[in-house]
Amino acid sequence: MRTASVVFLLVLVALTGCQNPGGGGRVPPPAHTDGTARWPFWPTDMRVHPLTRITTNEDGAEVVIEARLELVDSDGHTTKGTGVIECELVPRGTNERVAYWKLDLGDLTVNRERYDEVTRTYLLRLELDDQALLPERPELRAQFKSADGQVFRATLVLRWH
Repeated sequence: MRTASVVFLLVLVALTGCQNPGGGGRVPPPAHTDGTARWPFWPTDMRVHPLTRITTNEDGAEVVIEARLELVDSDGHTTKGTGVIECELVPRGTNERVAYWKLDLGDLTVNRERYDEVTRTYLLRLELDDQALLPERPELRAQFKSADGQVFRATLVLRWH
């Protein structure tokens, strides 16, 4: 009888101990201003990843900027997103646009193709038609406009690799 009571108490403690009165540990997703729910891992910031570099294409004929853009969520963890990425190349310290590129990550095929699972960044191979366009001190400016209208900007001074 004593063994049965101990077993009953252990089972009771195990079952009630696993219950969470707060809803199973799930945090409700943040809400938009209109009250609708939002995915909790939605991007909240972006950076131009330090692996971004200037290189050449396979035959060495054209300059290519391998831009790696990293989106992060509210916890600071890398995430994916949908929206439009715009990049521009400028001489450092100026607003003189040398080159411009635009990529729609709302197209899920493009989104999947450009996402690098190893670095957890979006890889954009930005080609310059004329190497003479490359400034002496190039700076890459990137902007991501998410599908919900948020805009994130980041810059990085580029180096040859």
